[in-house]
Amino acid sequence: MRLNSTRQGRQCIRPEVSRTYNFGEHGSSKGQYFRTFLKPVTLASEAIDWASEDLSHLLPDEYATRFEAMLASAPTLAADAAWTSAAGPVRVEYASLQQYRLITGRYRMLREWKDGVPRAAYRGVVRVRNPNGVEVLIAPVPGFDPGAAAASGEGRAQEPGGAMGRRGKLVTRSITD
Repeated sequence: MRLNSTRQGRQCIRPEVSRTYNFGEHGSSKGQYFRTFLKPVTLASEAIDWASEDLSHLLPDEYATRFEAMLASAPTLAADAAWTSAAGPVRVEYASLQQYRLITGRYRMLREWKDGVPRAAYRGVVRVRNPNGVEVLIAPVPGFDPGAAAASGEGRAQEPGGAMGRRGKLVTRSITD
């Protein structure tokens, strides 16, 4: 679903609980990400009677409305502040593929970006939890289109907007610097 030819303008919502489990490091990626990202994933252990659950909040219009409201109300913080925040949800914005990679690298996340779509993104926003359990929304700045950036070849060269400073702190600056 991350390829434009397959996605055709559609979006996927991601489950709050992983529905998959990888049991070995041998596969199409040759174990490239298994130890770091996949081995710690565990299956849900609670049985849920989905037939008795109200899932109307997952219908496209309802989900989009709730999602946009949550995103709009989340305060925008610097990446380091968001990662240590005790209250949320909070938002961290990126204005380029390079900035996205810096943020996800700082958070020790899989940085994969395919055809303008970051892994696990909904409308360009990736939702993760910081060590305090607070939801961090890694979101494109208003007006930045990750798909258009990918089509233009962005990300192949160093770009302004952010760099890892000494001691692993994320240093950000205005894109106009």
